[in-house]
Amino acid sequence: MPSRRSRRLSSVAANTPRILGNRSASRWRGWLILGLVLTPALAAIWSSQWFVTQDGPAHLYNATILARWLDPHSPFRDFYELRLDPLPNWSGHFVLASLVSVLPDRVADRAMTTLTLLSVAVGTFWLKRRVDRRGGEFNTAFWATILGLNVSWLLGFDAFLIGLGLGAVTLGLWWSGRHAFGPRRAAGVSALLVLGYFSHLVSLGLTVIGLIVLAFATPGRRRARRIAWSAVTCIPLIPLTLIYLSISRRSAGRLTPIWDNLDNPASLWSWMNYATWTDPITIASKATFPLITAPSPLYRLAAPALWFVLGLMMLLAANLSDLSVSRFARARSHLRRGWLILGLLLWVGGLFGPDTLGKAHGHYLAQRVALSGLIFWIPWFDARGAVARRFARGASVCLGIALAVQTGFIWDYARLCERNVGGLLKAEDALAVIGSHSTRPLRVGSLILLERTRFRANPLYHADNLFGLPGRIVWYNYEAGRYYFPLRFKDHLRRPSPDELEAISILDGTDELATRGRRWETLLDSDHDTMDVLVQWGDDKVLDAINRRWFDPTFVQNSLTVYRRRSN
Repeated sequence: MPSRRSRRLSSVAANTPRILGNRSASRWRGWLILGLVLTPALAAIWSSQWFVTQDGPAHLYNATILARWLDPHSPFRDFYELRLDPLPNWSGHFVLASLVSVLPDRVADRAMTTLTLLSVAVGTFWLKRRVDRRGGEFNTAFWATILGLNVSWLLGFDAFLIGLGLGAVTLGLWWSGRHAFGPRRAAGVSALLVLGYFSHLVSLGLTVIGLIVLAFATPGRRRARRIAWSAVTCIPLIPLTLIYLSISRRSAGRLTPIWDNLDNPASLWSWMNYATWTDPITIASKATFPLITAPSPLYRLAAPALWFVLGLMMLLAANLSDLSVSRFARARSHLRRGWLILGLLLWVGGLFGPDTLGKAHGHYLAQRVALSGLIFWIPWFDARGAVARRFARGASVCLGIALAVQTGFIWDYARLCERNVGGLLKAEDALAVIGSHSTRPLRVGSLILLERTRFRANPLYHADNLFGLPGRIVWYNYEAGRYYFPLRFKDHLRRPSPDELEAISILDGTDELATRGRRWETLLDSDHDTMDVLVQWGDDKVLDAINRRWFDPTFVQNSLTVYRRRSN
C-alpha cells in the first residue's frame, strides 16, 4: 500500500498541470482586462484625425527636424542647431523621430500619444503584478488606466511619461531581485536608471527616491548587502547629474523651489486650493460633464477625481479589514511597507510641494510628483479576506465610474480637437500657395488667441507647429528656446521670441486687451520682416488693424486669417 507521503506527492503531481494552467490563465486574463479597459480611450485617439495633446504638435515638429537632420539639404539647418550634450528629453525626441521616419506625420503623433498612455498604464499594471500576481485584476486595470489618462498626458509631457513608465519597470526589477541582489541585478537596474536620465530628470529623481525608500524600508535577508548594491546602481548618474546642473545653471540659473499657485502660505484655505490645483487626475472642469455643454454644480458629484478617491478609500478599508483579522495579511503588509511609505511620501509631497524649481526649468512639478505617488502606492494594496473582498468590489464600482467619466472627457476633448485644430489647419492650402512662389523656407509667424475651454489642456496652444512639418520655419517653437531640449534656434538669428508670442496669446482678460495690443505692435514693429506669412486665430479688430500695417489678408474663414507680408 502506498505511504501517505507518496499519495500526497502523487496528488500534487496530478494537480500540477491544472494549477499551472490556472496561474497562466489568470496572468493572461489580467492583461486582457487591461486591454479592454484601455480600448475606449484608444478609440478616441485614433478615430479623430486631429487629436493632439497640448505640447504634442511642438514635439512632432522638432522630431521632424531631427529626422531630416542628416539630409545636407534640409531647410532647417540654416535656422536650428543640434546640441549633442547629454541632456534629458533625448529619449522622447528619439522615439518620435524614429516614428516620423517610418510613418506619416499625423500617424506618428497619435502613435506617440498612445505610447505615452501605455507607458504609464502598462507600467503601473506590470509593477502591481510584479509584486503580487494574485487577483485584483479589475481594480488594478481601472487604477492603471485612470492614471494613464492623467493631466500630464493630456498636456503632452511625453519624455516624463516615458521616464515614469521606465521608473515602474526599474523598481519592479529591483523588487524581484531584492533577496539576491548582486552585480548582474545591479547592472540591469543601473542601465534602466541611465535610460531614465535621458528620458526626464523629474521621473528619474522620483525613481531614485523610490530605490532609497524601498532599500531601507523593505525587510528581508542580507539587508545591508541590498542597500550597498542599490547605492552602486546610482553611481553612473553622478557625472550625468553634474553635467546637467552645470548646463542648467549656466542657461537658466539655480534650481529654486517656487509655489507659484499658492496665494497665501499662512492660509489653510489657500493650501486646500493648492492641493486641488495639484490634482494629477482631473483633466476638465469638475462642474462639467462629458459631451454636455452647460456646466452645473451637480456635475461635481460625477468628477473622476472624487470617485477615484472613494475607490482609494475602499481599497484602504479592504486592507485594514484584512490586517485586523489575518496574521498573514499583517506579514504581507510588513513586507510591502516600503511601497506604502513611498506612495504616501510622494503623494503628499506632490499635493503640497512646489510648482516648479524655477520657471525656466519647467512647470507642473507638483502634478508629476503626486502622479508618481499614486503609481508607486498600488503595490502595497492586498485584500484577500472575505470582508476585504466586499470592499474591493466596492472599489471596483467607484474606480469604474471614475474611468467611464474620464474616458468620456477624452472623447469630448477629441471633438474639441476636430473643431479647433482642424479649423486652424484650413490655413494649410493658403500657406502652400504662398510657399510655392518662394525659393527659401517659408517663415511662419502666428498669433493664436486662445479661448478658454473646460479642459486643463488646450489643443491650440502649440498647434501652429503643425504648419512646419512640410519644411517651414515656425517661430512659435517654444522647445527651441529651452536649454533642456536638444534643438535650439541658432545664436544671433533675428526672430520673434516664442516666449513673447506665448505671453501675448494668453492675454485675454478685459483689462489685458490694451496691453496685448501694445505688446503685439512692439513685436511686429521689430520683427515683422522675419515673417513671410502671419496666421491669426481669433477675432480682434485692434490686432487686425496692427497686422494690416505690414501684411495683407489672403485667406479669411471664421476665426482664421492668413496674412502675407507686403513685398516692400
